[in-house]
Amino acid sequence: MIERVVRQPLMPFRILANRTRGVSFFVMMLVLAAMFAMFYFLSQLIQNVLGYSSLEAGFAFLPFSFGIVASATLASQLMTRVDPRWLAGVGHAAGRGGPVRLLLIDYDANPATLGVEASYVTDLLPWILVMSFGMGMVFVPLTLTAVHGVGDQDSGIGSGLSSPAPA
Repeated sequence: MIERVVRQPLMPFRILANRTRGVSFFVMMLVLAAMFAMFYFLSQLIQNVLGYSSLEAGFAFLPFSFGIVASATLASQLMTRVDPRWLAGVGHAAGRGGPVRLLLIDYDANPATLGVEASYVTDLLPWILVMSFGMGMVFVPLTLTAVHGVGDQDSGIGSGLSSPAPA
């Protein structure tokens, strides 16, 4: 609340006055929270259930980075021809498809879930790639809509709030 009364606040509330920008910041926060939760739980599955070492688990996540780069490149090329809401919507649907499948983890022999007999290449990698494709498709339009129309005095905080990297 102190931010409302100081002369130069760290996070001026006027930056959230634009509805599109405020929604973009909120959705980006949710997407990043889901991504970090996915990394934590999936690393637990890869290491504790599948028996990968820490280094092997790190290498198992490399395709996620490649998928984000590829889909973000595609999304940036499509931004001039497709409404950002459509790109973010398709990306969100794809980004949610992966975790929904990966959350179905069971240590019993239920064929609908992942367990100790799961294979990285056939059971995890396709969903990791689907998820990374979705995240890359979401990051580009959300970042652009979050910083669009931000004044010069607020450009730093607008960029910082929409940044996928932790501060």
